[in-house]
Amino acid sequence: MDGQREYIATGSNCTVVCREQGAVIVAGSGSNFSVSVPNEGSLVKPGTYTDEITGAKWTVTSSTISGQIGSSGIAVIYNPTTEPSVSVSQRGGNFKTDTLTLTLELYNATSGTYSVNGGTAQTFTGTKTITIGEGVAVGSSVTLKVTATDGKTTTTETYTFTKVDPKASGIYFDNNSKGWSEVLCYIYNDGDEYAAWPGTKMTNEGNGIYFMEVPKGFEQSYVIFADGKGNQTPGAQEQGYSYSGTPMIYSNNTWEEYYNTTPTIPTTPTIPTTPDPTEAVTTPTNPTTPADKVLLGDTDLSGKINIKDATLIQSFSASLTSLSDRAKTAANVDGNKAVNVKDATAIQKYLASIKVDYPIGSYVDTSGGVVTEPTEAPVVTEPTTLATEPTTTAQSNTEGKICIKFIDSGNWGYVKAVCWKNSSSQQRDEYTMNSVGGNVYEVYVPEGYDKIYFTNGNQWCQDQNFPENGGTFDYYTGWK
Repeated sequence: MDGQREYIATGSNCTVVCREQGAVIVAGSGSNFSVSVPNEGSLVKPGTYTDEITGAKWTVTSSTISGQIGSSGIAVIYNPTTEPSVSVSQRGGNFKTDTLTLTLELYNATSGTYSVNGGTAQTFTGTKTITIGEGVAVGSSVTLKVTATDGKTTTTETYTFTKVDPKASGIYFDNNSKGWSEVLCYIYNDGDEYAAWPGTKMTNEGNGIYFMEVPKGFEQSYVIFADGKGNQTPGAQEQGYSYSGTPMIYSNNTWEEYYNTTPTIPTTPTIPTTPDPTEAVTTPTNPTTPADKVLLGDTDLSGKINIKDATLIQSFSASLTSLSDRAKTAANVDGNKAVNVKDATAIQKYLASIKVDYPIGSYVDTSGGVVTEPTEAPVVTEPTTLATEPTTTAQSNTEGKICIKFIDSGNWGYVKAVCWKNSSSQQRDEYTMNSVGGNVYEVYVPEGYDKIYFTNGNQWCQDQNFPENGGTFDYYTGWK
């Protein structure tokens, strides 16, 4: 290819050198992954090529060069084959939209066919645009089979596409407060990086929100955002934001879970007096409930609803576990056909005796999703024990002490109150709070403190002024 015109481009964490009769594709980091890079200037002739290093097939269109980078991290293509072939704009993989539009383009062929999920093959010539995925449930796959023929030789390729929940994972960036012209995401872990600094360009989802799907192998990683012009967050020489698989967003200088919205909690929560929260009561057997119904909110299908069901949904949303179809039906409490942290939050509110707009605790028909009331209402309680759950025995000797209550709407399951005086801030006194039922904890502490905060050992609430006359603090809304 000596003396031929040349273009250099980047894409998919690769640099590509295009010339008229071929190209060299070099990965910025990593190996053994599929790429689609620009055919800059439409310089490389469209067709099917063979990687001279691995023997893998590569497809070149007027706009893209697509194929599999091998273990060396380098691909070299030239000498296109004359066999008939079909170029598909996306060669399988995930999609997080309701439908996916694909462009099919024939090379060295007089005609071609395509079929979706084994359906009737449709004939086309030249270029054809098709749409797949309509009506397909999240988590389900769509199979596309394409053929190309020149009248003598026929080639066949099959691709699998999976519809994924856009809320189940991914990294988001709210650019409304920054106003950057573009947003890049730099991801790294254990000395490895997905793409060289300043990272990969994020996709503008609209309304100032940018998105990036987390690449395989980086489910546990650190994240830095940049604009490619010297601005970044966190700052230079600072460790990136920790990412552990659940959807996260950077917004207004805060790194937080994305679809975990703060619930609206009544000013005066309803605190049930029965049953005893230390006793786990299983849901009464309903002999008239057929096998095709499940208890809405009972994710683990144990016959009762407790915090384990919300935790299981969070693990599923983080791709740490799988759920059966019946379990998904039970977990989808908001009825939107997607199991995610919104469902977990609704169950947590339900366990805290906070009104929710979904019929949690009723039975749902797994075939049609029709909710029907059970013959006998289930009794829902917290799990029988927590490893460090405090005693429920009321404190004695409360004379001269202040009563502090904590509404555990975040479902910590264990709470300590930490108190101190400004004049001696190094001396902090910890008081284990006692469960009094309905996710409410209380403790009596001496007078005279200036500051207080609440913790379960792993999480904590921001420092608060000590209430001189006592008071009730809610995990979400603060002092009552």
